[in-house]
Amino acid sequence: MSCEPSADLYRELFGDEDSDSESLDLSSVNEPLAQAVEEPIPGLVINRGALDSKLCERYFTWLSTEYFSESSGQKRINQGMHFGPLTDSNTPLGYLAHISLKLQILPSTVSKRAVVFDQGIINLYDSGEGIGDHVDLLRFDDGVVGFSFGDAATMRFRRVGKTKEDMERATKYAQELDGEDREEIRIRVAAGDVYALSGEARYLWTHGIPGQIDGQSNVAERRISDFAQAVRVVDQAISFRSPVYSISESRASTTKNPTLLVWPLHYFTFQQFTMPSACREFKESATERVVSSAEFINKHSLDVHVPEEGVRRAAQEILSRMQSVGYSTAEWKKHTLTPSVADQHAIEWIFVVDALNFSFWSDKQANEQYTVTLDGQTYRGYWTLCAAVNRALREGIPITDARYYSQASSGELEHVFRGDSSEKIPMLEERIRVLREVGGVLVDRYGGRFGQMLEESGGSAQRLVGTVVEEFSSFRDEHQFEGRTVAMYKRAQILVADIWACFEGKGSGQFEDIDRVTMFADYRVPQALCHFGALEYSPQLRRFLEQSESAVRGVGEQQAECSPPAPGMLPSGHRWEVEIRGNSIWAVERIRQHIRQTAQGTEVNAILIDFYMWDYSKENAQDMQDIPIHLTRSVFY
Repeated sequence: MSCEPSADLYRELFGDEDSDSESLDLSSVNEPLAQAVEEPIPGLVINRGALDSKLCERYFTWLSTEYFSESSGQKRINQGMHFGPLTDSNTPLGYLAHISLKLQILPSTVSKRAVVFDQGIINLYDSGEGIGDHVDLLRFDDGVVGFSFGDAATMRFRRVGKTKEDMERATKYAQELDGEDREEIRIRVAAGDVYALSGEARYLWTHGIPGQIDGQSNVAERRISDFAQAVRVVDQAISFRSPVYSISESRASTTKNPTLLVWPLHYFTFQQFTMPSACREFKESATERVVSSAEFINKHSLDVHVPEEGVRRAAQEILSRMQSVGYSTAEWKKHTLTPSVADQHAIEWIFVVDALNFSFWSDKQANEQYTVTLDGQTYRGYWTLCAAVNRALREGIPITDARYYSQASSGELEHVFRGDSSEKIPMLEERIRVLREVGGVLVDRYGGRFGQMLEESGGSAQRLVGTVVEEFSSFRDEHQFEGRTVAMYKRAQILVADIWACFEGKGSGQFEDIDRVTMFADYRVPQALCHFGALEYSPQLRRFLEQSESAVRGVGEQQAECSPPAPGMLPSGHRWEVEIRGNSIWAVERIRQHIRQTAQGTEVNAILIDFYMWDYSKENAQDMQDIPIHLTRSVFY
């Protein structure tokens, strides 16, 4: 993404006669990550001096003239607003919004929105003036970016609390909190600084610019701030200024260095408005949502921890082991039961298997467990599903044809998944329901072929994951955690990964963004992560998993099949289960990052790390017997 202003924008900001405009230094914008600093408040990120001093001066002049010029007898104006999408980088405010994306100081879930910002607020502060402590209204979505021009000022952040009720109270009447003894952090912002508020910093801390700090004027002379938000309510690309008169009775200062702040905002209430159907960005950013969810879970976890030192050691050991065995996508087809030929039949096979790729653990004794024998080999766990599908195909049952499995009777499907004994495959009824759901969608919308959905993804793993979770509810692996919906999308992502591995990244398995796919949060890989030291459980959680005696009641939107839960079983959506899965994703992300940093040029992504650890956990089960796994009955994994 280029940050060079267009010729038209140069003329608007600098005029036709400005001979220096061509030499404007934007190097700090073109290397944004070098100066980005996350402040003590989670979600507050500042890029110091991101804007060149000459650019700051020109913007200051333009904003002052455009929004705050005064005529004789006119009341003083200290705030201006722009309504409408800030998507055109050839406009002054649109260019600032463009810079904020280049700086990468917002979470990916914000920066990947179809329209990131569609409101700009410009505030003017003279000496002695400020703005009271406040939390931006909840009708504005997450992600606020601020640009500072003119004199430096101190921003004051004060903690609202930790609950949704605290947040809602603060957004209504911040003055209710003024008498309370609250944690306070002060941050100095100067001309050229660009900062972002998201998550905790956006919702759980008030922010303001006091008129005075320790008895002294906060703003020496003048400053202007520009804030970017997004207003989904306003669909028209209209632009107007809405003057707000100063609450201060003092006369306007005549000094030459005012303070300006510019904020773009996003206004979008999920309870009242829905994403336009034409917007494809949700589908394209599904995997990014998993990463941001994992990071959020990691920051708010109480009983699961990702130790940084353990991550570093795990990265070194995993990389060494993978290199020693030459681990690659070729390993996928070496398994006896996976398709040996990468073709359209393999695509439909993979889809059916991953549609049913959940809950294989058994609480039965070894001689009572569900097993499937094929070609003299007896299989357990996940491999029973693969063996049953292959057996059905040999028997002439078109189990990979959506037209068949969408309408097959329960008796027919029970026959397909019959075991060696009377013991049935776990969650048989749920598997039948899933097959009918996904088969019906494929027949109705995709010509009865998952291959058509794959083709329509256009070689984008993110788009395919998004389409899968949107079209099939059984793939919509989402839960509530700390007041937020978090996404795991285990089966949707492993579906993409299996296709990529089967085709070894070529043909139908070629995805330009395959590295955006995360690990697949189940119950085996967390065990391996604990073994490698990249995941730790609290004594309380570990005791529960080891003893399997006390029952934990679920608190999520999903409940276990029995109430109260069976000893040792975690209901789907329970906080402990979400923490284990979310931190597993985050641990693998950190491992991947360490491997990329220490072994540049190594083509290792989260998929290969997951595949390796899953195989490792199976092959070295005896070495990990002391590490408990969490047991959850769920269609998600």
